[in-house]
Order: sequence, then C-alpha cells, then structure tokens
Amino acid sequence: MGIEFQKVMAGVGIAAFTGVNGIACLGDSMMSISSASLTSPPRLSYPDRGVLGWAAALSGQRVRFNHNLNFGVAGENIAQVMARVPSVIASGARLCVVNPGTNDLPAGTALATMKSGYLAGIMAL
Repeated sequence: MGIEFQKVMAGVGIAAFTGVNGIACLGDSMMSISSASLTSPPRLSYPDRGVLGWAAALSGQRVRFNHNLNFGVAGENIAQVMARVPSVIASGARLCVVNPGTNDLPAGTALATMKSGYLAGIMAL
C-alpha cells in the first residue's frame, strides 16, 4: 500500500494537496494536535508538532494545511471518529490522513471491533 501511495503522490505532486481543499486529517488527539501545533513555536518532538506540523516542516513549508480540514477530536474512539467521515467527504478534501484507535485500546475494545470500524470508515472515504 505504501508503494502505491507513493506512486500516486509522485504523479500528482505536492501542489495538488495544498490550499483550501487539500489534505484533511481524521482521528483522535494524535490528529487534533496538528492544528494547534502549526501556530505554536517549533519543537522537536512528534507530539508537540503533530502529523501535519511535521509534514509542513519537513517539506520546507511547501505543504500547507487548512485548519478547517482538521477533523481530529481528542478522546474519541474509532466509532466516534468514523462518524465524521461524511463531514470529511463534504469538505471536498483531496486526501485524508486517518489515525484513530488510541483511545480504544485502554477502553478494552476488541481488536475485531476496532478493525471492522476502521475498515468501514476507510471504505466510505
């Protein structure tokens, strides 16, 4: 899957994913920190910058993000995260980075339940 994704990205180019309808993120706190991190002073650790902050920093700011496309909400489980898939679709984003599940593990959610919820959301995107 990673190789196919790289081929798609190479064919489209970074410019296609920047701006108003560029890259959306969907997930729990690991995604929600991305918006705040883009306005805070640069730090070196992953949690302080978030996925989108690191993408911007490592691309030399060539990749920019619209904060309105951050669908990350701290404390949510996979079912809650995936319930926002229609909002992501309605946003018109061209790409969505999905990262849920952090809160399901400590809650004791069965792996099969996590997997089915995640796959259903991905298929809807």
